[in-house]
Amino acid sequence: MDLSRQRAEIPSPTRTTRNASRPRCSWASFETEPTGFAAACPPATSLRSPISSGQDIHAKAFSSEVDTGSPEEEASKVLAKFDCRPPTSSASIANYESGSGWLLPDDYKQFLGTANGGQGTIGTHSYASLWPVEHLDEMNRAYETANLAPGLLLFGSDGGDEAYAFDMRVAAKPVVSVPFVGMDLNEIRPVADTFEGFLKKLSEIAA
Repeated sequence: MDLSRQRAEIPSPTRTTRNASRPRCSWASFETEPTGFAAACPPATSLRSPISSGQDIHAKAFSSEVDTGSPEEEASKVLAKFDCRPPTSSASIANYESGSGWLLPDDYKQFLGTANGGQGTIGTHSYASLWPVEHLDEMNRAYETANLAPGLLLFGSDGGDEAYAFDMRVAAKPVVSVPFVGMDLNEIRPVADTFEGFLKKLSEIAA
C-alpha cells in the first residue's frame, strides 16, 4: 500500500493565521461546567477583555503547575494563537464512543465541549492540528491505525509527519506521538500523561 499517496488524499487542515472571526469557545451546549484546562481557548475578542467565569475556572486549575504570571495570563497564553473550531455536543461525543467502542479521556471530552479541535500555535512555538471528534473514525481508518498500531487512537498531528494519539491500551490513556509513515507501536514516544498535560507540554517547547 502506498502510504504517501494515501496521506496526500486525506484532507488535513493547513496552517492559517489568526483572525478575528474565529469562534468563541462556549459551554452552552454541555450539561456540566468545565474542569481543568478546556475553557482556556480564547474568545474571538481581544485577550485584554475580561476572562469569563468558565475561563477563570480553568485558569485557576492551570495555576497549580505554573509558576510565572497570573493564572488568567498563563491560561490565555497557551491557546492565544490557537484557532478553535466551534464546540461539539455531548451527543456527538456519545455517538462517537458508542460507535467506535472507545471511551475518550474526560479532559479531552471537556476540551471538545469548548473547542471541537482546531489548528494553530500552542504556546509560542508548537503547531498542532486537532481533529473534530466527527472525523476521528474516518482519519484512523484512513491511516489504518487499527492494523499498524493497534490500541492507538489518533486525534491530531503536529502539522507534519507526526501524529498525536491516545494510547488506549493503558487505563490512563496517555498521549503519545507516532510517525504517519512507518507507523508502528515500536515507534511511539510518550508526550504527556493526560490531554491537559499534552497542551501544557506543547506550550513549554522552546524554539
